[in-house]
Amino acid sequence: MNAITPRPITGSPLAWARDLALLGGGSSFALSMLFTGMVPAGFPLAVGLVTGVTGGLVGLATPAALDAVRGRLSLRVLGLLAPIAGALWGGAAGATAAAVSGTAAWPLGLIAGAVAGGLQLGWFWLPYTVQTVRGGRTWPILVAATLALPLVALVTFWGTLLGMGALGDVLYGVH
Repeated sequence: MNAITPRPITGSPLAWARDLALLGGGSSFALSMLFTGMVPAGFPLAVGLVTGVTGGLVGLATPAALDAVRGRLSLRVLGLLAPIAGALWGGAAGATAAAVSGTAAWPLGLIAGAVAGGLQLGWFWLPYTVQTVRGGRTWPILVAATLALPLVALVTFWGTLLGMGALGDVLYGVH
């Protein structure tokens, strides 16, 4: 950037890429270890890599996207969209990782990823965004994401069980 080009108010794309790659890759790897025995041994690594890479890509695009919608969408609306974006990201990564790791358990990856992604990005996005706009440190938010993993794991486990049950009901007509 030169002196004429303003710094994006929403922070550095490289910092966002780094932090979303760490959030997605680290969280999904750790959480997928819950399902050891239900998915192939390569699934945790696959989902960690898929989510880490896609988190980096999403992070690169996020500051420009936020700058583009600034003044058009309220912070409240964006905050409500964060869990939806997280669920889409996590679900797609989980299903992709299941396919890459050679398992037919893509519904498990899809549901677990959607629950975990929606929950993790849902709470993470707003404080992280506020810190980037303030020019503050973001590492405490990443530490909080790590500390939140036991709770996210518990909700993901139960949410996945409920989701798999509902999916079975839909697929097999169980009432």
